[in-house]
Amino acid sequence: MYAVSSNFQGAQPVQGNFTTAVAQAPRQIQGPASFDPCHAQQVSAGGLQGAQQLGQQFNGIVNGQPSVAVVDDFSSGSGHGQRIAGTIQQGSGAGVAGFDINNNGGVSRALDQVIAAAQNGQHFDAVNLSQQNFQASQETAAVQQRIQVLQSMGIPVVVAAGNAGPNNTNQYAQGAAFVAAANTADSGRGNVVGAGPTTSDAAANVTAALVRSKFGR
Repeated sequence: MYAVSSNFQGAQPVQGNFTTAVAQAPRQIQGPASFDPCHAQQVSAGGLQGAQQLGQQFNGIVNGQPSVAVVDDFSSGSGHGQRIAGTIQQGSGAGVAGFDINNNGGVSRALDQVIAAAQNGQHFDAVNLSQQNFQASQETAAVQQRIQVLQSMGIPVVVAAGNAGPNNTNQYAQGAAFVAAANTADSGRGNVVGAGPTTSDAAANVTAALVRSKFGR
C-alpha cells in the first residue's frame, strides 16, 4: 500500500458542463494480465487506436459509470483544467474529478490525492495529466514515481508530451501508459501522434478514447 498524506479532502469541484466523479464503494477489479504498466507504452504505437486497444482489454469486466481524474490547473484563471476536463467528458461521457495542482501544492501532491482517493474507494478508469515540465528535478522524479503507483493499481495515466518542440520531451511523461503528441510540426515527441491540435488536447482525446473503449462505447 502506498503511503500518502491522511488529510485527503476529496477532489476539487470542477465547474463547467460536465459532472464530477462520485466516490463509490471499493471494488476489486483486476486489469487484464496483458496490461503491464511498466511497458504500457508499447500498446500505444498506433495512436488513438492504441488507447482503444488498451480500453478494449478491460471491456466486459467493468460496471457502473466511467470516471476520470484530471490533474491540472483549475484555479489560476487560465481555464486550462476546465477545458481539458470538458474535452474528456464530452468525448467519453465520463464523470470528471478535478485535482488542482495549485491548491494541492504541485503535481506530485495532487497525484498523492488521486492515489488516496483511489485507495479510499473512489473509482478511476484513467488519470489525465496535461501539464508539462522540461527540466528534470526532484518534482519530476516524484511525479514519475506516482505515475507508476497509479498504474500498478490498474489505472492508466495519460500525459501530454508538451508543446516546446520535438527536442523537448515532457519529463513528467516518463513511464506513463500514453504520451500524447499533437498533430503539429512543432509538437513535443510522444508515442501517440495526431490526436489533437496541441499535446494537451491530444492527451484529453486519448484519455476519452481509452475510457470510451473500456466501456464499449
